Amino acid sequence: MEDPEHQQTSRSIASLGKDGRYRCFVEAVTDYAIYFLDISGFVISWNAGAQRFNGYQEAEILGQHVSVFYTDEDREAGLPARALATAAAESRFEDEGWRLRKDGTRFWASAIIDTIHDLNGQIVAYAKITRDLTERRSAQLALTKAREVMFQSQNVDAIGRLTGGVAHEFNNSLAVILGNLEQARDQVAANVQVARLIDNALLGVQRGASLTDRMLAFARRQELNLEPVNLLVLLSGMTDFLERLLGPSIVIETRFPPKLSWVTADAKQLEMAVLKLAVNARDAMPEGGSLILAAREEITPSGQGQLPPGAYVCLSLTDGGCGMDEVTLVQATNPFFTTKEFGKGTGLGLSIVYGLALQSGGQLLLKSKVGEGTTVEIWLPVAP
Repeated sequence: MEDPEHQQTSRSIASLGKDGRYRCFVEAVTDYAIYFLDISGFVISWNAGAQRFNGYQEAEILGQHVSVFYTDEDREAGLPARALATAAAESRFEDEGWRLRKDGTRFWASAIIDTIHDLNGQIVAYAKITRDLTERRSAQLALTKAREVMFQSQNVDAIGRLTGGVAHEFNNSLAVILGNLEQARDQVAANVQVARLIDNALLGVQRGASLTDRMLAFARRQELNLEPVNLLVLLSGMTDFLERLLGPSIVIETRFPPKLSWVTADAKQLEMAVLKLAVNARDAMPEGGSLILAAREEITPSGQGQLPPGAYVCLSLTDGGCGMDEVTLVQATNPFFTTKEFGKGTGLGLSIVYGLALQSGGQLLLKSKVGEGTTVEIWLPVAP
């Protein structure tokens, strides 16, 4: 037998609007989920929109508590009870969050809970209106991500122009210093002590020249010898050297298809890029671990940064190291940014690989989570 209080609430709702026209309107709406709750939060009526959003038949949901639509996290946090309490105290509650369908899938919902009063001003029920905003939220997130990528690209490009200008000026100064040191070295060859000092100075100049090469590579002002490259041959030829370079604590695993299209790249610079990334992976795994080298072809990458449609090869290196948090991940390709101790890294490794990928007509993508490792992807265009 139906509870008397439930009967009274149902009669109050049924009487809303002259001749029940309000109720007919509510039941006809399909773009919004509209359901009525008793003062304890149990569903006593709902419309076709609610059935479409949530996947329940009316007989399955009438008498169920509204918390059935909330996620486990929200239920544990007491959100359903807090929503009703807020609506009772302020006559309205509004929020956005994840809600559950009958099949367990989630959708992003905007929900409003209003109070319904009797003639004496007492709350007799709640009206809950829900909208499915999943597509709109996905579009907003995609737009935000695109803006972040554009901002990062503009930021890196500006830094690259500055870096390239500084590197050129520095190179000019180094050339003058180098020329004078070499002449001085020839003139004091008999003076062993002075010659040793000049040799040390020459070594410092050479290190400075190496640094400017890296800066120019990041700034994409270094000339690349772009040509068709057989990536499988290049990587296979590097495996033994990488094993010696990384040491016995790092196990290298290769995942290459039997056939792979040639790519447009500078073979020597690409080798250096792989070496830099492999060393980074080793440093992220001080206790040892596995490094996975993989390659695959993608015809028209979807959601892969700013690449135009076309044929690409994705070369990836995946380690099982400490990983990076979101803040570090955003800054990782910035020049001179490093998480290594002072003197153990220039902070130019990833920025140089970033510049190489872009100058080759591709891109660099980073994927990482703290405690789960890092994947670095170099996307290169398939050679014509």
